[in-house]
Amino acid sequence: MNIVARKALHGIAVRCSAGLATALHTSETGWEIFSQLQRSIHEGRMQQAWDHYRDLLKRRRQEQRSQTQQQSVVSDRQTVLTREFAESAQAHIHEAHGQILSTLDLKHMHAYSQQHIEKLAKRVRLFLREMVEDGHAINSKQLNQLLKFFATAKNGEGANHVWQYATLSGVALDITNYNSYINATITTGQLNRAAEIAQEFRQRGLQPNTYTQASIIRLYGQLGDLTAARQAFGAACRCAEVPAGIAAVGIFETDNSWAAQTYWKNATNDMRVSGVNIHVCNEMLNVLGLNGLVDEMRQMAGHLLGMPNAATAAEINTALASGETPRTHRGLRPNIETFHILVKWHAAYWDLDAAMEYARVMRKYGINPVSKTLKLVVTAMTAKRDVRKCADIAVMMSRDLNLLVPRSVVRILEHASKETKKMEEMVRQAELQRSTLFPGVAYYDEHGIPEQSRLVVVVWMNPQVVPVNKGSWVARFGEPGAPTEREMRLPPLPRKLTLHMLTHSHSDIGWNLSLKGYYLASVHGVMQRVTRELWADERRRFTWGDLPFLEIWMTEEGEKGSGLKVNGREVTWRQAVITLVQRGQLDIVGGGYVSADEGLTTWWAHNSILDVGHRLLEELNTTTRVGWQIDNFGHMNTVAHLLSNTGYQKVIIGRMDFRQQYGLATRGQLQFEWQSEEHGRVGATGLMAHFLVDHYQTPSPRFDFDHTAACDTEVLLDELLRLGQRHVRQYPGHGHVLVMMGDDLRFVKARRAFECLDRLIDAAQRRGGAWRDVELRYTTPSEYFAAVEPALKAGELQQIGGDFFPYQDKPYEQYWSGLLGSRPYLKWLVRDTEQIVQHAETLVALQHVRTIAAGSPDSTAWGALEAQLEFARKQVAVGYHHDSITGTCTDRAFRDYVQRLRDAEKSALQAARSALTPEISDDSAAANTATRDAVKLMRGTAEVSAAQCNTTMCAGATVAVTNANLLTAQDALVRLRVATVDAVLVDAATGNAVRDVAIQRNGNAYQVQFLARAVPPLGLRQYTLGSASSHPGATLLRSAFVAPEPAVLGKAAVLWRGGARVRLAVKANGMVRITVGTRRLQHQLRQYLVNPSVQPSGAYVMHSFGLMYSIVFWIFGGALCAGLATACVARYARLRMLRLPRMSFPGSRRALVLGPLGTVVGVAFAWYVVQIAAAERLNAWTLGNGVALLVAPTFACAYLAAGVLRWSKRAAAVFAQGVALGIALTLLLGASWQSRPLATGPLTLTVERDALCDYARAEVAPGISAEYRLCADAPDLLHVVTRVVAPLDREIVARFAEEGSRASALELFDGVRMRRRSVSRFMPIPGRLHPVPYLAALGPLTIHVRQPTGVAWIAPGTMELLVHRSLSANDFRGLHTPLVDNTPVIATHIIDLRPPPITTTELLRANHRVNAPPLVFVLPSNVTADTAEYSGVVESAPALRLVGIRTRSISGAVLVEARLIADEPVELSVARLLRYVRAEAYEIHGDWTLCDSSAANRTLVSADHIRLRARQQKLFRFTVAV
Repeated sequence: MNIVARKALHGIAVRCSAGLATALHTSETGWEIFSQLQRSIHEGRMQQAWDHYRDLLKRRRQEQRSQTQQQSVVSDRQTVLTREFAESAQAHIHEAHGQILSTLDLKHMHAYSQQHIEKLAKRVRLFLREMVEDGHAINSKQLNQLLKFFATAKNGEGANHVWQYATLSGVALDITNYNSYINATITTGQLNRAAEIAQEFRQRGLQPNTYTQASIIRLYGQLGDLTAARQAFGAACRCAEVPAGIAAVGIFETDNSWAAQTYWKNATNDMRVSGVNIHVCNEMLNVLGLNGLVDEMRQMAGHLLGMPNAATAAEINTALASGETPRTHRGLRPNIETFHILVKWHAAYWDLDAAMEYARVMRKYGINPVSKTLKLVVTAMTAKRDVRKCADIAVMMSRDLNLLVPRSVVRILEHASKETKKMEEMVRQAELQRSTLFPGVAYYDEHGIPEQSRLVVVVWMNPQVVPVNKGSWVARFGEPGAPTEREMRLPPLPRKLTLHMLTHSHSDIGWNLSLKGYYLASVHGVMQRVTRELWADERRRFTWGDLPFLEIWMTEEGEKGSGLKVNGREVTWRQAVITLVQRGQLDIVGGGYVSADEGLTTWWAHNSILDVGHRLLEELNTTTRVGWQIDNFGHMNTVAHLLSNTGYQKVIIGRMDFRQQYGLATRGQLQFEWQSEEHGRVGATGLMAHFLVDHYQTPSPRFDFDHTAACDTEVLLDELLRLGQRHVRQYPGHGHVLVMMGDDLRFVKARRAFECLDRLIDAAQRRGGAWRDVELRYTTPSEYFAAVEPALKAGELQQIGGDFFPYQDKPYEQYWSGLLGSRPYLKWLVRDTEQIVQHAETLVALQHVRTIAAGSPDSTAWGALEAQLEFARKQVAVGYHHDSITGTCTDRAFRDYVQRLRDAEKSALQAARSALTPEISDDSAAANTATRDAVKLMRGTAEVSAAQCNTTMCAGATVAVTNANLLTAQDALVRLRVATVDAVLVDAATGNAVRDVAIQRNGNAYQVQFLARAVPPLGLRQYTLGSASSHPGATLLRSAFVAPEPAVLGKAAVLWRGGARVRLAVKANGMVRITVGTRRLQHQLRQYLVNPSVQPSGAYVMHSFGLMYSIVFWIFGGALCAGLATACVARYARLRMLRLPRMSFPGSRRALVLGPLGTVVGVAFAWYVVQIAAAERLNAWTLGNGVALLVAPTFACAYLAAGVLRWSKRAAAVFAQGVALGIALTLLLGASWQSRPLATGPLTLTVERDALCDYARAEVAPGISAEYRLCADAPDLLHVVTRVVAPLDREIVARFAEEGSRASALELFDGVRMRRRSVSRFMPIPGRLHPVPYLAALGPLTIHVRQPTGVAWIAPGTMELLVHRSLSANDFRGLHTPLVDNTPVIATHIIDLRPPPITTTELLRANHRVNAPPLVFVLPSNVTADTAEYSGVVESAPALRLVGIRTRSISGAVLVEARLIADEPVELSVARLLRYVRAEAYEIHGDWTLCDSSAANRTLVSADHIRLRARQQKLFRFTVAV
């Protein structure tokens, strides 16, 4: 062997030895890391354990790389040795997977911060990825552990990933795994997913255990479905005496006391047989507490604790102290969780004494309270409400129960105590400031807090907004200061003062709970108890304004005995209510079915809500002429116009801007004549409006008898006298003061309240002194106004017009304009359902008329259809309630609203279908009519069933396109889903095949879209879908099916339809320029940031981030001034160590240069903060975190500039002033800068075309896209469709602008007229927002909307419309939870492309087309309507709108009452209007409502013509004889 060969072999041997040594060393290192991992887990050092696990994974990757590199140079034996070491390390990895799972100890999770939990969740996802790469499957136990971890971390995405991994890897899933996953989805808020999983395990045949039953009960409780929760609990108990499923539904809703005693007795007695454990009972207890059923929760707890006769914890404690032995069942003994649930919910509902009593009861059952027990009582909310009470409870529990007070409780009490002191100081200063306006107001209770001050609640609920050293009201820039004594013009005190106590209970139709939830929790009991107390004393009075609760009560119990007697005979609840109304003791006010939001409600809905409410009052033999708008979020002049023309003369309102209220109060004009803008033009008269100074709550907590048993007449009378003397000066000098005695859900303790008020009235009559000329009495709104009117002098009421919107309850940008964009899905659904109901209402009325006119006998079927429509109208009215359409509701109430609207839609469609085809008896056609995708948010696709047309046979179907909402013909795009395109589509009127067809593949079926041309007014057009053999010569639909062309991508696009040509060009930051002829428009999606820590936005209030920007600018300004000052001090004090080298630039020290330079720097920095800086960084700076990143560079730059350039003190001051000026100009004049673009770069347009529409789509941001659509049915309207899933703590808006336009005043259509809205350039963005129910116009730019929203003027020719918002913080305006809204939403904004000038009439006609789309019905092929009759009942009248229609049968005829409103002057003969029906016509004067109770206020005038002025509405009656 030569020398070369020996050297080569030696090199190979060396490399092989090195590879083996590396493998041995690597394996040994892996062993060491694995040992350290085990040691860390054993010692409880979890952070280090996860670090070792990560190192072990890194080492494994290094091994794999080294094996790959050494594979070519090692021998076979060395390869075997290396593989053995690698397999050993892999075994360590597999064992490490199991070891690391043991660190997820849920017992210690409560001690982790949210940041640590999120970090841990990321590591667990890393662990799952490693498991997948290794092909290592988890077992059932590990799956449960992971699911419980993600549930505790509230990480729904992680739980879903684990479950998906387990199902794909073939893990044998058992019932425990399903239990863990259901609990995880419920905990993370994925309620719909939880329901799907519950169905899945049933389909797999798994037998549920008690934990499954508990999870199902919890799920239904979270959904707010109490009936289903009770059914699930009944099924778990398998009650012998009460059948499962019937116990919850039948008993709980029929008996007077809900039969709770019998139910829980039967349930608990039979639990020992069923084997249900205490865990299920605890879940049911928790559900009852969650839904506010505290009384029922106590009853169930009494049976569980073996004390069925004890209703409260105090009674249980007393019974146990007297020696009574609890009769608990074996195996069902209450545990600590049972008591913790009782303690938690009693504390949550502010019953701290009861919570304390249950804590004491625990020891009687051998259960020792723990620190968690005290934490459940003393929470941040309870301490914030009454820190002294919470401190006393902590001391008592520590002393009596031997509990060590936790450090967290001490911190809560310390923080609440500090906040209380701040609040007391602020209130004192506020009252001193207001004492010049309201003499004698500075009255304090024993704790030094004024009871009368509204600031107590305002500051208490949102203390971070108001500076500590300021009063309750401080003028900001541009606002008037507080008036002085000389400026006030207060009327003199009257000689006689009358205090009218108006007792009432305000109950929202859904808010924190659903409508039914509020009814079950308190309203039902309030109505019963108040009725009994009114019956007991005829002096007493009560006011009620929430009709849905009254209807539910009368429907369920109206015919039952009440226990009240007249002449020895028991009367029913309905008879008792009617008697009280006739006596004047019970005043039902408002008249509308609900108190609808005044800005977002359409004109048709306003009228319909009054109709439904008045028809309900007819059943109680009463009516009302007093409006009751006490809880609306601002008031619109449209409502004044409506009420004054519907027979109303008075109205009580509850909210206006605090500046407006202050101005009216200084002049004594909080009672005024509210005139609509149509006043004096159409015969309308103004309303006498009374504004509530202290809203609608009691004068002070001492009068809240539901929460206090004390009734000190001397103290209460003194307080009432001070209240009367303060309020009487704010109203005209008639001497009558309205004192509100009630609040939300009050008079649960009705007997206690009325007895104390009776004592006050009696004591006031006996008392002399200051009470000699004062009268105290019960009243109702009707009695109060009847007493005020004679005392008013002629012309004493100030005439006021306009709106009271936007509403701002306190300074510092507290505008309630965020509600205009909250829960946009609900806003769309309400509007869409309203259109369907309105459509069905017209179809049913017209068919009823045609049936009678044709000589057919009348039948009861029309009454049934009217009942269906009335149900649908009521649900739409509930959707327009001021806590529904505004989105200011919890998720539970939101789901209830959605379900009600879905039910209304189905009921209206069934009624309309039955009117069109009365011979059809099944409901399948209605169910398949107008089905829609909940995510697409557009009028959906009508589905042709497979039985009607399939791939083998097409029996045929009739497609009816109805146009019942417009009095003019219109084109319509119709979408059908069919199983085959081997069919023909024929126009029934002409017999010709439809030519304008576009077909797309949609899964296993086809979507056929065609254009229905000229659908007649109040008529329909029919099309036949059938086989080719049934229509010879017709072209098959398949011929119109064209394979989709590949999408075109680019930065520009052209859309054209019907002569309209639209050019789209993408610009920077996601802005799209829209060019139509010579017009250039802009569209851009933008976002407003939200700081959850400083002045947070919420469901009600929107903030423009101004306070956060101001804090950042203050920090920047302080650092800048400090740097400049340091440089100047170094120069003038000759401090060598601070002096810098001198440099000179021409003019660098002149004020003429430094002033503008500072302005440029200020503008640049403001631009950086507002448009560029990350939101997380701004939030951190605001809270004082990481401020060095802002302070240090600012200080250094200022110091270097002033030091190097040798600025004088004057020069530095000029520069600093220039910076301040630049920042101020940016904030005050740069409103367009306050929002940021959503897109970070230019967009890419994807263009698609078919026979009817052109589309251009672009992805703007993750989860957000925009679509531009131009279709043949309306080529003059460009649809801009935004698909949004709102990111958290962002407010998404759509900005539209017209280039070259200088328009600065918005014009909004409110259903009656175009209203002009001008705002100041210095007004903050939230103060510029106004409701848009129909359209918004800014000069030539007009945007039509499909759902109500809010719009703001931003700059000349530029406006922004709210799209979506999701917020993690609460604005503390009453909603219990933050507005976290993850619902996918599609917002449609429609741009009017017609060249200016466009008349108002043309704009309104286009808007009516947008908001009155035709409705499509798919009927069997053998059913067709008479085309001649349906070709149009009326002649086209585009200037007229139908605002409600109703028919009533009389002997031999049918009465048709219809409301018509004109957009422009109209004169039309009745014969021309009703072309196919002979009828007598009458004008009805005096009232607009469609109800019989208004007949007394009406006069009928025979009419042969329809004559209406512009914006005039009239009610007409047509009598159609047989």
